[in-house]
Amino acid sequence: MTLLPAGKKRGLKYLVGDVLGSPGESLEVSLKGEKAGLWHDHAEGVGGDIFALIAAHHGLDTQADFTRVLEIAGQLLGRAASLPPKRKKPQAPVDELGPATAKWDYLGAAGNLIACVYRYDPAPGRKEFRPWDAKRRKMAPPDPRPLYNQPGLAATDQVILVEGEKCAQALIEVGITATTAMHGANAPVDKINWSPLAGKAVLIWPDRDKPGFGYAEAAPQAVLMAGATSCAILLPLDAKPEGWGTEDALAVNFTRRYQRHRRHIAAWGKWLMWNGQRRRAEETLAATDLIRHVCRHAAVRADSSKVAAKLAASSTEGGVERLARTDPSAGGDYRCVGC
Repeated sequence: MTLLPAGKKRGLKYLVGDVLGSPGESLEVSLKGEKAGLWHDHAEGVGGDIFALIAAHHGLDTQADFTRVLEIAGQLLGRAASLPPKRKKPQAPVDELGPATAKWDYLGAAGNLIACVYRYDPAPGRKEFRPWDAKRRKMAPPDPRPLYNQPGLAATDQVILVEGEKCAQALIEVGITATTAMHGANAPVDKINWSPLAGKAVLIWPDRDKPGFGYAEAAPQAVLMAGATSCAILLPLDAKPEGWGTEDALAVNFTRRYQRHRRHIAAWGKWLMWNGQRRRAEETLAATDLIRHVCRHAAVRADSSKVAAKLAASSTEGGVERLARTDPSAGGDYRCVGC
């Protein structure tokens, strides 16, 4: 079932964990006979018809929100035919985590289901997330891992990249185009399909913690290599970074972050970018853009507006780039361009 893809068919019934679609067998839906379309959750003692199930899944009231329920039912009918055939191998329910407390669908730009992410709260202060791959029909992350809200990304040229589906959905619901990588700050940057951000102006809004800052430093490189027109980082004013304040420190900061992917060839007067196989001449000023982000990153953390203005000035950015070009760890030999 498109609505509850982690379930399984057994005889004339469809079994799933709960109305959110968690793996399990507590909830059953009759597929044929007099009770076709009726469901019952034995764990919660509730049930009803297919419209009640749709309403419960989306947190709606069957009567008050019936127009919306009908709209969702129509969308499900239109999407059901595009799903891959169900594999016969059953999936083991995640009973030890209890019922899912939230679910987010990862859709392709055309609205096709790529994956789902389930959230569990098995104990106070503890949360767990489990991805479900629609193509392989198993509890595992897709390869590569998709970005959230791809239909929304396709319709805009400005995107906010946040940590987690909950944060992204909160922005989407107030009319702001947002996305997240599966697993948020813990997402392996090299395993994410960043291509939906090609041609977009991206603003990264990380959580104010060590994993968030680490993610904000790692993601811009991947975002720009995927073809984004720009990538900026939004940081709180009271976040304190390591070493900043002078052009030299900022140049070292830039080199430390990007020396694996950026080399400057003095003989050519050009920056080279590593594309995963070889180095090629950088024609899009991406290195300059990254240096600008390093400077503005430091500016928003400055203790005074005067210092912040100096750090964000174009003269500072130019000075940092000149110093970065002369840093031995950022320089290279034109004879090793393919190295």
